[in-house]
Amino acid sequence: TTRLLEQLTSPMEFSQLEWPEQLSSVASGAVDAAIVRPPMPMIDGLTLERIAVEPRVVMVKRGHRFSGQESVSINDLDDEYHVSTDRAAREWISYWAVDPRPSGRPLQWGQLVRTMDEQVQAVAAGLAVAITAASLADYHSGPEVDFIPIHDIEPCAIDLCTRTGDEHPGVLELRQAMQGLRQES
Repeated sequence: TTRLLEQLTSPMEFSQLEWPEQLSSVASGAVDAAIVRPPMPMIDGLTLERIAVEPRVVMVKRGHRFSGQESVSINDLDDEYHVSTDRAAREWISYWAVDPRPSGRPLQWGQLVRTMDEQVQAVAAGLAVAITAASLADYHSGPEVDFIPIHDIEPCAIDLCTRTGDEHPGVLELRQAMQGLRQES
């Protein structure tokens, strides 16, 4: 997404939305576009366009027993508490937490969070771990958390969500920048 945003020349306002509000904020017109991470229940009148696909990682408190490992298995996470959220769609929560787990063991839910910043804070405090996208390390790495690849789960998608047929100049610029990045790849 950084490469996408670097292509923009028009001034734009950026907001961090709670996970369950991303699609509805676009549908209502509160925002013109959102960068989202499926799967999520679609709303009529919205379009999702794939920006990229990337690996999923586990975010842990720095110094956690996984810190410094090259990668982990999803089964290695069975004894860890995973961050929880109470307002996102069940399919989205299950996908990101990998629930049910391949081992058949029940997931242990930990700290309740609603935004990425809250998730990072909960993990940094050692209250839980979180499965997230690899690119989040670019924005949230620091002395408090580590990101370790999970080698045996499918990667995740990053999509641009807009209103179908929206001709707003900022939306058109986002779509054009996306197409330019696809041609580079």
